[in-house]
Amino acid sequence: GMTGNKHLLDPKLLSAVKFLELHKAEDMVVEQQPILISESLPLAKAFMFLGTGHVRACPVQNDSTKEILGVLAMRDTAPFLLEMHRLQSGNEYPKEGNNNILMDFIASTSTPTSLREMAQKRPFLTFSPETTLLELAHALSSGSHIVGITGGDPDK
Repeated sequence: GMTGNKHLLDPKLLSAVKFLELHKAEDMVVEQQPILISESLPLAKAFMFLGTGHVRACPVQNDSTKEILGVLAMRDTAPFLLEMHRLQSGNEYPKEGNNNILMDFIASTSTPTSLREMAQKRPFLTFSPETTLLELAHALSSGSHIVGITGGDPDK
């Protein structure tokens, strides 16, 4: 039964979980301005921004409404770059070899052409300042790279 999960009862780990349960999003002091990407940026430039800014994921914002459309994540770059390469070289990927699974996947994924399209594939989740860090950890472990906390200073 429980033998495989014994390490989950490690006192250090349990106290870490306790810490996450007891603290709320509002307890985390964030001094820096949030980094946002404008949806009008060309996709390639947006990826360059992530790469050079050492940012793993970044919310994408509509210029006029200031609404967050979604998130651009570093892991979205691979299919995009492979597709760009395919279009530029004008050839289909060879179907033989051991990478055909990856190529089939990319071929079946219609690669978004705009930053807006790309960002909308990853919703930007927001939480209230009352949310526990444990709940945030759940969101981050189930695929979100970045989450927002609502309220606080209206300029942030």
